[in-house]
Amino acid sequence: MKTTSSPKKDMYAQITEEIIAMLESGKKSNITWARTGNGLPRNHRTGATYQGVNVLLLWASAMTHGYSSDRWLTYTQAAEMGGQVRRGEKSVTCVFFKTLERESENEGDSTEKNRLHTRD
Repeated sequence: MKTTSSPKKDMYAQITEEIIAMLESGKKSNITWARTGNGLPRNHRTGATYQGVNVLLLWASAMTHGYSSDRWLTYTQAAEMGGQVRRGEKSVTCVFFKTLERESENEGDSTEKNRLHTRD
């Protein structure tokens, strides 16, 4: 079976372009959100606060689209909760990252190595 794969997008370039576009737009950060926590974007289902570059990306999207809440869901989470995403809405790129613990590849070496794993 032959599979076609699209070229992998450059995640770093895409995020950089989005941040530059936000800065160049000249919009002020007068966001009047219905804050539900400390003002950082949160996942509505889990309550987890987004971290790292995801905060900037979600703030930029909220400013651009005029969203009034700092809560976010994935499409699947919205569907599982009985919701439906509005027609024409676009996703926001977020970066998933976590530290993976790996055992040493050398026999007899019992040290573990940590490695940062990202997925967009």
